[in-house]
Amino acid sequence: MNFTLQTTNGPFRYPEDLENLWTVLFYYGKDFTPVAATELAALAALQEEFARHQGRILAIGPDSLSAHLAFLDSLARYRFEQRPTPPIAFPLATEEGLPFLPLPDRKYIWLLSPAGEMMAHFSYPADTGVNFTEVLRTLIALQQDRPTPHAWVPEAPTLLPPPATREEQITHINRIESAGNYCIDWYICFEGDPE
Repeated sequence: MNFTLQTTNGPFRYPEDLENLWTVLFYYGKDFTPVAATELAALAALQEEFARHQGRILAIGPDSLSAHLAFLDSLARYRFEQRPTPPIAFPLATEEGLPFLPLPDRKYIWLLSPAGEMMAHFSYPADTGVNFTEVLRTLIALQQDRPTPHAWVPEAPTLLPPPATREEQITHINRIESAGNYCIDWYICFEGDPE
């Protein structure tokens, strides 16, 4: 799949412009709406964290580039959680050029690997604000190259693969725990020490 989107920072070509980074594609509702304003402000507050984890952000909306530019001007004056919104460094794109049109009254987030593969997908009703802290947590979890347990947070232990054969199963717990890891049962072991 190849496509080009017009953005407030110039054209974005997929997959050529992925530049070996993870990409957060956020398809939001309309410009100049309260939910979208709070979401873009929250995303701006986290944009440095996303960048620290090799994540680049592209917000896509149904409005024109001129509307996006005016919306960015409006957001520059917005106060989010009693603080001015950090300058929005990520571009806003029009939906023209997307190889598909999202369902109306929905918004979406796609996390793309550096190779352009969709690794995670979130969908929300238009009036339900996105929790970008969870999106960031998911991005970091995807970068672990290991399974993560329920409610995993960065720097917490990840899961180790279970044994694949009966022979491995017999020695699995002793081998895993002697390497400084811990197990709850033969098929659920964590990397590292629980303390």
